[in-house]
Amino acid sequence: MEVGERWAYRERPFTEGYPVVPVEILQFGPPRSGKVRIRFLGGEYEGLDAWIHRSRLKVRWEDVEAWLRDEERFARARDASADALYSLEYEAAFVCVDAYPSPDAILLGYSASEGATVRIRDLAVTAQDLGLDAEELLGAPHAFIDRFGAYIAPWPVALRIARRIAEVYPDLVLAAVEGIARRRRPEAI
Repeated sequence: MEVGERWAYRERPFTEGYPVVPVEILQFGPPRSGKVRIRFLGGEYEGLDAWIHRSRLKVRWEDVEAWLRDEERFARARDASADALYSLEYEAAFVCVDAYPSPDAILLGYSASEGATVRIRDLAVTAQDLGLDAEELLGAPHAFIDRFGAYIAPWPVALRIARRIAEVYPDLVLAAVEGIARRRRPEAI
């Protein structure tokens, strides 16, 4: 973020689908304040200067269309995955994904804002490692590649990937399960 740049401003920063308007960054407040002085370049308050919290600045204006498209597609994938979150099946899938040998290559959503979606940093590499067809995974309903190149898909794909991890890396998954059991044993007693 730099003075003079144009950014997408959202009045309600954490409300998906809420309208965005272009603003120009004019000045930064003290670092701890998180405040930024902006000038509205469109919308109801066009021309107005205001101090706002930087969390309301979402992306550079030139990236706003791709960001909004990703936001919309992610919402569809998350909504198709919401019911699975925190189910026993989800907990088992989480253990499998967590046991995968490449840390952060596969991430399973863990909050209501993410649902039980799956995010894969490099689909081609991960699909090859797991013996899956990347094109078939891309064809799954609500699956997409975001603007950063990450593959995102809803719960049915996440479950399929978790099962495949258990098939390809059974020793790692069993070791993870044993570790969980060992940590929880004192609680159970």
